[in-house]
Amino acid sequence: MVAVCHDCQSLGIRPHQPLYEATDLIARASLPAVVYRHDPLADSEALANLANVFQQQISPLVGIEPEAAFCGLSLPQPQTLLLDVTGLGDWFGDEQALLTEAVRVLGTQRLRARLALTDTSAAAWALARFQPSGFSRQDGSETLLVPPGDTRLAVGNLPPRAMRLASETAHQLDRLGLRRIADVMELPRDGLAARLGSDLLRRIDELMGKVPQTLTMHHAAVEESAVCALEYPTSAREILEHRLRGLVEQVATSLAARRRGALRLACRLEMVQHPPETVEVGLFAPTSDAKHLSRLMVGAMERRHLPGMVQKITLAVTLGGPLLQYQPTMFGDDSISQVAMRRSLAQMVETLAGRLGRESVVGIETSRNPLPESAFKPKPLAGESRSTLSLGKTSTPRSSSRKSPRQSTLPPSLGPLASDPLRRPLRLFVIPEPIDVIEVGTETVPKRIRVANRIHRILQHWGPERIETGWWDGPQIRRDYYRIEIECGAWWWIFRQLSSKTPATWKLHGQFT
Repeated sequence: MVAVCHDCQSLGIRPHQPLYEATDLIARASLPAVVYRHDPLADSEALANLANVFQQQISPLVGIEPEAAFCGLSLPQPQTLLLDVTGLGDWFGDEQALLTEAVRVLGTQRLRARLALTDTSAAAWALARFQPSGFSRQDGSETLLVPPGDTRLAVGNLPPRAMRLASETAHQLDRLGLRRIADVMELPRDGLAARLGSDLLRRIDELMGKVPQTLTMHHAAVEESAVCALEYPTSAREILEHRLRGLVEQVATSLAARRRGALRLACRLEMVQHPPETVEVGLFAPTSDAKHLSRLMVGAMERRHLPGMVQKITLAVTLGGPLLQYQPTMFGDDSISQVAMRRSLAQMVETLAGRLGRESVVGIETSRNPLPESAFKPKPLAGESRSTLSLGKTSTPRSSSRKSPRQSTLPPSLGPLASDPLRRPLRLFVIPEPIDVIEVGTETVPKRIRVANRIHRILQHWGPERIETGWWDGPQIRRDYYRIEIECGAWWWIFRQLSSKTPATWKLHGQFT
């Protein structure tokens, strides 16, 4: 696990804990919860979008925390924004009002965070991450304002690793019994440099503001953009759609000249007396077709309620890609028809996603879980998004250092079934139906069974095929699958649930005909 919510933390659940341990603790507490699959790309995109919002409403100088080497911690990806707010307090009233405005901006994005405002960005980062108490609660977020000149006192009780030290340096300080930053600062600088290196002194100086700290500012990557300032503010849909089509035509022409296409469009509508509204459209494949892009943007605009009059429209291509080029064959038009089919499919997916939402238009993606009901998952075709997993599922991503999940084992008795295209049924039940054994056969498979209050006689069977999950996925699941033919001529896919604690049970999982 990468992150844990507030309620789960109170149960003792921590990041990097195995999922099955966390779900077991939640089940014991009888709490409703949802597990979200970690999507690093979506997280990075969301952090960049939040940086864009803060650039527009708080400060134009926003930096995203660099990679894990920045702090000597084991971080899966950047998790912090660093804002340069020098001299901006007076614009909001004072520095406390600036923090309150930042909390309000987070609230508009339905987010909560820890915010620290200090003399230096290094001290703010350290306090936001390592200060256990002293924060004020504001609308779900926590804020801390350190008066000018009090940085040394504020960070004195923090652990030395809060100075973004290398892991080896932090370990050496811990072996020397230096548990606080104040203890490190009291030692002679010459001795620290000789024993632990000059990097420690540089981190101390950055913390206290004695040397400048260079931060790479975030800039929204916009491939193409076009702006239309309305002569008079208006809320008339016809006028707004006409101006929007003109902007799309301008952007599409520029993209086509560079043989590029749009994958994501963002339209920013600046209001007279209301905060700006942003309408985004994601695409299945890069395109510079102005008519298609206009149709998608206008459709997205129709579903958006505008609270006021619009005075400025900005259209930007926030994500693009090269246009796909196809070489037709000398004879026949097969390749041309395939190109037309691909483009029609892409336009259909984009149109449906624009009307129904990205998560409503999905395809199927296979997973590494050996269980048939978990061997695939839906994947949005018009852009990645987080997918939810109910508690108890074991289809979480596995690290490369662990073994791969156990696959099904085909015994020699299965014969030609191993390469049979009907090895898996065409119809798979979401919830396997229980089977009552009426007559036990001489072999493992019963002779007569009852399913849904109807008795069936098994004529012949093929199998077993063992499917088993790994021990690292939590409670182990072991099943023996059989393909059977019943007296009415239908083929079923049944399995015997194997357990060391309870008697084996039979269930119907799928039908071949």
